[in-house]
Amino acid sequence: MSSFNVRLPLRGDTDDGYTMIKDLKTMILQNFKMLLLTNPGERVMIPQYGAGIKRYLFELDRIDLQNDVRNKITEQVELFMPYVRVEEIGFGNASPTALQISIRYSVPTLNIRDLFTLEL
Repeated sequence: MSSFNVRLPLRGDTDDGYTMIKDLKTMILQNFKMLLLTNPGERVMIPQYGAGIKRYLFELDRIDLQNDVRNKITEQVELFMPYVRVEEIGFGNASPTALQISIRYSVPTLNIRDLFTLEL
C-alpha cells in the first residue's frame, strides 16, 4: 500500500523502513499537531508558520488568554491548512499545571470530522 508521509516521531518498521501514514485523516491530524506545537520562527524559510501553543502553558487561565489562543489557532489554520474548518475550540482543566485544548474540526472536501485534544 502506498503512503502519504512518515509518521512522527520516527520509528523503525520492517515493511517501509519507517512507520508511514497511510490514510489522509491521520496525515491531517499530524499536520494539525505540528502547526499547533511549532513556534513562530522555528520552521526554516517560513517564519510565520506555527501557533506556538507551548508559550501559553504557564499563563494564568483567564478569558482573554483563551481568546488569544482561539484567534492564533484560527489564524494559523486559515493560513496554512485552508482545507480544514475549525468548528469549535474548547479548554479543559486536566490539572492545575496542564493546558488542555480540544479542537473540533472538519475537512468538508474529504467528509472528515474529528476531535483533536492536545494536553501540554
